[in-house]
Amino acid sequence: MSTKLFQRKSRKIGLPPGSLVYTGEKRIEKPRITLMDYQEDHFEEREIDSVDECIQNLKSGSVTWINIDGLHQVEL
Repeated sequence: MSTKLFQRKSRKIGLPPGSLVYTGEKRIEKPRITLMDYQEDHFEEREIDSVDECIQNLKSGSVTWINIDGLHQVEL
């Protein structure tokens, strides 16, 4: 058995339970945020630039789905 297996430390050690830590390969591309808003007679899908813009586009009486592709930027 390799000793490297036991030498690797997790970046999660010491953080509160449920803390988000991206452990995959380093990625530089910008995450993609897609907002889908729908109700019985209406459907709208579009890309947006920020989470704040998602909040501004919430409409009462409809269902809003916010999809984020690119969880490597945990801050988002």
